[in-house]
Amino acid sequence: MCGICGIYGQYENRERMVEKMSSAIIHRGPDDVGYFNDPGISVANRRLSIIDIKGGHQPIISKDGRWVIVYNGEIYNYRELRNELIKERIIFHTDSDTEVLLNQFIHRGLDGLSSLNGMFAFSIWDTKEKKLFLGRDPIGIKPLYYAIKDKNVFFASEIKSLRQVNDLPVSVDIDNLRLFLSFRFFPHPYTMFKGIYSLEPGTCMIIDSDGIKEARYFRFPDQNFYNARENNEWIENLEELLINTIKKQEIGEVPLGSFISGGLDSALICSIMQKNRKEKLLTCTLGFEERNLDESRKASFVAEYLSTNHHSEILTDEMLTENFKRLMTIYDMPSGDGFQQYFLYRFSRNLFTVSLSGTGADELFGGYDWFTSIAKPNPFLAYGQYFPDTIKRRIIQFLSKIMPGRAFMISKLWQNGRDFKSRFLSYKMLFSFQEANNLIPGNPQINPSEYFDKILGSVSYDDPFTLMVYLQVKLDLLNILLRDADILSMSNSLEIRVPYLDLDLVRYSFQMPSYLKQKGNTNKYALRKIAEKYLPSRVSRTAKTGFLFPLDKWLKKTLHTQLTEIMSDRNIEQRGFWNTKSVVNIKDRFMKGDNNPYLLWNLFIIESFLYYNGL
Repeated sequence: MCGICGIYGQYENRERMVEKMSSAIIHRGPDDVGYFNDPGISVANRRLSIIDIKGGHQPIISKDGRWVIVYNGEIYNYRELRNELIKERIIFHTDSDTEVLLNQFIHRGLDGLSSLNGMFAFSIWDTKEKKLFLGRDPIGIKPLYYAIKDKNVFFASEIKSLRQVNDLPVSVDIDNLRLFLSFRFFPHPYTMFKGIYSLEPGTCMIIDSDGIKEARYFRFPDQNFYNARENNEWIENLEELLINTIKKQEIGEVPLGSFISGGLDSALICSIMQKNRKEKLLTCTLGFEERNLDESRKASFVAEYLSTNHHSEILTDEMLTENFKRLMTIYDMPSGDGFQQYFLYRFSRNLFTVSLSGTGADELFGGYDWFTSIAKPNPFLAYGQYFPDTIKRRIIQFLSKIMPGRAFMISKLWQNGRDFKSRFLSYKMLFSFQEANNLIPGNPQINPSEYFDKILGSVSYDDPFTLMVYLQVKLDLLNILLRDADILSMSNSLEIRVPYLDLDLVRYSFQMPSYLKQKGNTNKYALRKIAEKYLPSRVSRTAKTGFLFPLDKWLKKTLHTQLTEIMSDRNIEQRGFWNTKSVVNIKDRFMKGDNNPYLLWNLFIIESFLYYNGL
C-alpha cells in the first residue's frame, strides 16, 4: 500500500516539485520512497511495505528498461497471474504484486487490466513511445486525482499532493459545492477544486504528445437472469466465494486484523478469518459514551463468541475536540460522514498494519431497508405526497417519536412524485436543487438530476432493486465510504481491505436474484443464511443500525465553540458565495430544536474545512 504522484510534461523544476508533492503524502508510505525522472516525466512512490518487504521497492523498471511503474494498492490474485506469465517464459526479479501488474500490462495490454483482482491506482511510463498510462481499479477503492494545465498533467493519490504545485488553482468550484450540498459528497469525477478531477474507476487514461484519451476496461455486468440455479446453490456458491476472497486478502508480511462492530457484515468476516487460523485473530472496535449509539458491547459479545483477541476504545468528547482541526486538514475535501472511522483507524494501527472491513456488503447485497421503498414503493409512500399538509405533519411527528429514521425517509419520499428518479433523488438529496441554489445563488452548470442521468448512462436493469444496487455503488459507496476509508486509514498508515468488493463477488452479486438479497422483510437474506453457520442468531438476524454519531450533542455542546466561531454571521458574510440569511436561518432553527441536524452539520463541515485549510 502506497501513495504515488508525478508530473508529465515540460514543467519547470519538475523533479523538485515532485519531491515536494511526495513529501505531502509521506503518511501513505512511511517505510520507503522512490523517484524516477526521464525527459517529459517525473514520478514518485511512498511505500507502506506489506508484500515482498525486501524486494518490492518502487519504481520498478522492466528488464529491457522500457517500462516504469509506480503503484498504490494490492493485487490479490497476483500469484496466479505471475504463474501464468512464468509459463510464457517471462522472468521476475521480485515477489511483489507491482512487478506482476507491470508485466500483465506489458504482455496483455489494457485487456490484461480486467484480470486484476484487487484495489489499485498506477502510473506506467513507456520510455520508448513517451506515453503515460494512469489507471484505477474497477470499483474505485484506491483514489487517483489529476489536473491538466499548459500541456502538463499532474497526478497524485491525494489532492493535498496536487495542492503543492504553485501553478495549480486552489479556488473552490462553486458548482461542485452545490452538488455537495445535495448529495453530501463531491460526485465523480468532480472535486471541490476547479481544474482537479478524480479518475473514473475501471478506466485507464493515456497521455502522449497527441493529447489525452480515456479507455474503459471494466463495466458493471448487465443483469443476468438466473433461472439456471436453485436458491441453495446461489447461497453455497456465494459462501465459497466469500471464503476464498477472505483467504486471498489475508496475504502479507505484517500484522493483520479486522474491525468488528457487532453487526452482521464484519462479524461474518471475522468468523471466517478466525475459523481458518490457529492463533487468535486481532479485532478492535470503537464505541461511544452515548449508550444508544454504542455498539462496543455487541462487538465484545461477537469477539467472545469467536474467541478473538479483542480490543475496544470509547470515543470521548475530549478526543473529538482535540482532533477536530487535524481531521479537517486530513481530508482532501469536506466530509461529514467518517469522523468515528479516524479514531477507529488510529486506535487499530497500534495493533496491526492491515485490516479487513465489512464495507460494501450493504450496497451489493441489499442491506438498506429503503432500497425496497424506492424500487417498489407501497401506496402509502407513493401517494402520501397528496395528503393535506396538516395530516402529513402529524404523521411525521408521531413516527419521529417511535422510529425517527423511518420518519425521515417517509418525509423525504413525500416531497416528490411517484417515478423512480424522483423518489431516488428526493430521498438521497440532503438539500434539494432549489435549496442548494438558494444557499449558494448563481447559475449552476450541472444539477443533481442531470448528474443522475449521467451516472445512469446506458445502463438498463429490468429489476429496479438491481438498479438501486448499481446507483448505491456508483454514488455513496464510491464518493463517501471508500473515499473516507482511504484517506482516514492512510493518514494513520493503515491499509484497509474490503472483501465484499472483491471483483468476483461484485460480478456474482449483480447476477444474483434480488429476492435472495431482500426476501420479505429480511434484508441481506443470502448473507444471513451463510451467517447462520458461523454466528449465533442474535447476530445473524440482527437489524442494521449503521455507524451513527451524536450530531445534536456535537453541534450544541462538544463542538459548539468551533461552530460559533467558524459560522459566525460575519465569517459567513465574508466568505462571499453564501446567501447569509439562509445559512443563519438554518443555524437558528436548529438551535431552537426544529430542524434536521444534518443540514447544519454539512454546512459546518464545509466552513470548517475552508477555515482550517486557509481557503
